[in-house]
Formats: sequence, C-alpha cells, structure tokens
Amino acid sequence: MMYRLEDMAASSEILSKQLKHNALLHRNYKLYTSTEIALAFLLDGYLMLSDGTMWNDTPDSKQMKHKMVYGKCFSWSTRENIAMWMLYGDHCGKNGAALSFRPSVLKSICGVEEIEIVKVIPGESVQTIGVIQKDIDYNLFFTDVLYEDAISDDRFIISYNEQHTAVTKDILEHEDVFRKRYEWKYENECRLIVKPTETGTEKINKAKSEVNMENEKSEKESSCSRKAYVTLHVKVPKYRELTEDRFIRSPVYQGKVLYGVPSTLYGQVNWELN
Repeated sequence: MMYRLEDMAASSEILSKQLKHNALLHRNYKLYTSTEIALAFLLDGYLMLSDGTMWNDTPDSKQMKHKMVYGKCFSWSTRENIAMWMLYGDHCGKNGAALSFRPSVLKSICGVEEIEIVKVIPGESVQTIGVIQKDIDYNLFFTDVLYEDAISDDRFIISYNEQHTAVTKDILEHEDVFRKRYEWKYENECRLIVKPTETGTEKINKAKSEVNMENEKSEKESSCSRKAYVTLHVKVPKYRELTEDRFIRSPVYQGKVLYGVPSTLYGQVNWELN
C-alpha cells in the first residue's frame, strides 16, 4: 500500500522513510534517453549514475552536489510524456528511446554488492578504475521526488502523486528527501540514489584526483584532447529480462535502428526544433 502525502508529512523522518517505501511500489519505471545508451544497456546491463553536475535543473543539480550523492532518474508515469521525449530523448526525441522497466528488473539493483568507479571520456570510452562495496563504501535506495511551491520563506505547498499539502521548511530538510520546483511535476520522478560513506567518498575523490592530473597532462600535450571525468557505474542483475517490447522508440524517431516498438504517440505529434 502506498502512503498518502498528508500522512507522510508528519515529520521529516517519516517523509523520508515513506517516500522510499512508495518508490518500490510503482508499476513501471521509464528511462528516457538516446538510442545508443538504451541499446548499450541491453548489451551489458549498466546504468551510468550522475552527481547532478550536468543536469538541466540548476537547483536540483546544486541539491545533488550538496548532498554528495549519485543518482539515476526514472519516471513512474504509466503513459508516455511528450515533454520527457523532448527533454531527454536525444536531439529533441529524433534519436530517442525509452526503456520501460518492470519493477522486478529495476529493483534487482537493491541486491548489488559493489558498484564500479569509472573514468569516462565523452564519446570515446568507459574504463573501470575502482569499486566501492555495499554498506562499507555506500548505501543504495530508491526514493520518489517531491514537487514544491513556496508560500513564504518557511512554508511550502508540496505535491506528490496528485496530492497536495502545506508543510514547514524543516519537514523537507531530511538528507534523503529530494525535491524540485512544481514546474517539473510532469516528470513524476523516482530516483535511484547511491550515497557514499566516508570511505567510499575517499575512494571516489582519489580517483577524481588522479583523472584530473591526467587531464592536466593531456591538455599540455594536446590541445584537442577530451577531458575525462569520474562517475559510478551500476549493473542491473536482471537486465536480460528486459524484453524488446520494453524498448520504445521516440514518436519522432529518425534513426535507422528499428529495434523495439514504436511509441504509442507515433503519428500523433510533430515538432521541429533547432
């Protein structure tokens, strides 16, 4: 049973706990992305996590950096969303795909015992340069995202699953609660969070320091070298259970790969954006 927002907002601790509980009860989880990334997942089962640095929601990006966590975002909406295709479907959807995960497939991540630290050279390669261990180096959980609208400096209207209630700011300040402005409500976001411990943070920071030194050296030797960065790579144990009908092509897809199934919106939408 999913908890109601009004009951969840009794305290910050209850809110955090019950958002995590609800996050595991959705019927499906959609990942809107590029065709290449979706196909790569079908081949190796890896999801690339982010610390939020490149996210298009600036306050959310700052929130992730402040909490010092890594995440992956999914939409729990049962229907496709045109705005999600345009934002995350690669070239405004022209090269877009969505992976629609069954709950059992995505939740198999909860049993993962280690996560890779990887060095990424954009457009070129992903190289494993270390690992972090569950409980020792990190904690992992799913949580639903709240959407907020400020009434004053200390009071907010929060929205979740078509429910709304007023809360004081302190209710929202639990370290495991993630919130976005109401304008993003259409995303209906469920977020996978990897939260490094002190030892995990040390391992990640060491890897970042080494890659930064490599970047500096490369810059001196070649003006055209691409800067590498460090992030986390998690494998979904049951990824092979993601069948072809769970790979959805964008409604305005223009690529040559015809794997998967067409969007339910195919032939019903048209947009031409630069």
